[in-house]
Amino acid sequence: MANKMKLKIFLDDMRDAPDETWTLLRDPYDFRKLLSSPSWDYVEIVSFDHDLGCFDEEMKEATGYSCLCWIEDKVNDKFGMFHVSQLVIHSANPVGRQRMESAIRAINYLKQT
Repeated sequence: MANKMKLKIFLDDMRDAPDETWTLLRDPYDFRKLLSSPSWDYVEIVSFDHDLGCFDEEMKEATGYSCLCWIEDKVNDKFGMFHVSQLVIHSANPVGRQRMESAIRAINYLKQT
């Protein structure tokens, strides 16, 4: 257990992370894989872009919003691994930002229930 770590995740397909203390992830699949891994103790912060340039097998766009919906499902199921302190958005997409803000409000509400 001594190898477990705190994470700061920066999810973006184009921009670089703010500094070397962040774990840069370029797509939602790596994001889900990392958060499903038992290799971390605590996620301090996740900063999301909306447009990630990815599509799933059904050609639906996979976005920062879809990652937040995935987290919301896990929190709703009381899946105990989600100890994410702060969820923030750095996306320039105004419509995507609104949807993501709504998802974050829902996640925060579920964490309180």
